[in-house]
Amino acid sequence: MEYHGHCKSCHIEKYLLKMPSNRIWIDYDEDADVLYNNFNMSAKTITYMNLNATFRKGQRTGNWRKLRFLDKALYRAAMGYARYGRSIANRMLVEKLLGLIERLKETKGMRIFKRGFEKAVAMLEKGEEKGVFLWAPRLKDWLKDPDYTFWLGTVR
Repeated sequence: MEYHGHCKSCHIEKYLLKMPSNRIWIDYDEDADVLYNNFNMSAKTITYMNLNATFRKGQRTGNWRKLRFLDKALYRAAMGYARYGRSIANRMLVEKLLGLIERLKETKGMRIFKRGFEKAVAMLEKGEEKGVFLWAPRLKDWLKDPDYTFWLGTVR
């Protein structure tokens, strides 16, 4: 990153780049073109309330039974640790738990859309490679349409 000295954001960035990575949390949202900075490590922690709510949702949706034995054991151990007001802040453990939380929150519609998206990406790549879009240009538009992508996920 280059420091120009003429804008306030560049002045701030100069100091952000010098900060130790364990003292700041940065996240960039590409869709909104926004950079989120957090100087408080509590943003990267997981509490019992987060774990318990996700655990219950996972049981309702049936995703809990799909987890491997060791993943369930880790999740239960984390719930036991966080139960008495503690929060989980270890970076590796938080990342692993966030992956499990994502899998527990997944719905049937999300799985269908994900499967359709994978098929659409494969079809786009093959279509470009084989020249299909030269004689069927509307197919490219269809593959980018969320409704068609969802329908692709339902077809076996």
